[in-house]
Amino acid sequence: NKSHFAPNHVSTKNLAAGHLCTWLLNMLSYHETRGMIRPKEEKMKELKMASDSSRAVVLKTMEKSKQLIEALDESSNEVRASTELCEKMNKGVGITESKLSRASALMQSLGSDG
Repeated sequence: NKSHFAPNHVSTKNLAAGHLCTWLLNMLSYHETRGMIRPKEEKMKELKMASDSSRAVVLKTMEKSKQLIEALDESSNEVRASTELCEKMNKGVGITESKLSRASALMQSLGSDG
């Protein structure tokens, strides 16, 4: 019967026994509380392990993404340089065609005079 174990009731009979009852009741309360907390601590450990694992995957994915972005930037620079070279060559082709056309016209005019 808990009423016989109440520290106030026991202290009326023996002060040391009353303090012992208080200590024992606090130990029971602690044990009950630990019983409720322990499964939650285990769940926290599981969740932390899962979180750490996920974090490692995210970091690995971020590193791979960084490498892909760098490769894409490099490819974009190569395409830009190739495009500029192509435009320069097309301009040169236009100038050369114009010169050939003038040379051809000059040749024809020289040929018709002679």
